[in-house]
This record gives sequence, C-alpha cells and structure tokens, in this order.
Amino acid sequence: MVSIVAFLSIPTVVVFVVSVNPGEILAFPPDGFSLAWYAKALTYPQFQRAIRNSLWVTTISTVLAVTIGTAAALALERHRPPGIGSSPRSFSRP
Repeated sequence: MVSIVAFLSIPTVVVFVVSVNPGEILAFPPDGFSLAWYAKALTYPQFQRAIRNSLWVTTISTVLAVTIGTAAALALERHRPPGIGSSPRSFSRP
C-alpha cells in the first residue's frame, strides 16, 4: 500500500521540484531554489479571487455537510428505521 501511494505521489513531487526553479524556462533538475513564481502567482487579482471563491465554497460545503450529517446521525440513533435492529452496520458500508 505504501509503495502504491509513493508511486502515485511521484508526479506531484516532480511538479513541485520543477516549480521552484528560479529560471524562466522549466528545467529538470532545477538550477536553484526560488519561490518567486509563487509570489508572482499570489499577486494576480484573478488568482486571489479564485482563492477567495474556493475558500467560500469549501466553507459552505463543510458547514452543510456537517449539519446534514449530524442531523442524519441523530435521527438514525433516536428513531431506528424498521429492519435496522439486526444489522446496524449496514449504514457504514461503502
């Protein structure tokens, strides 16, 4: 399992290593280390707006998911549906 995760992480590591290249042309291995491209990306108004939108959607989704999930869990715990008494694990199966 660890080897599969490591293998699937290789492209992400390569992209990160190439992204810290100080030059204007992508090179592998990089000539040095610089976060200038990240600083440049963070100053773009479109990028800042996208980050704000992503955080807003994430916050709303999290609040809704926790609220609905908690309400469903409480309802299932307090009012057991017919037939669930023999197998309570049926709701936790994927």
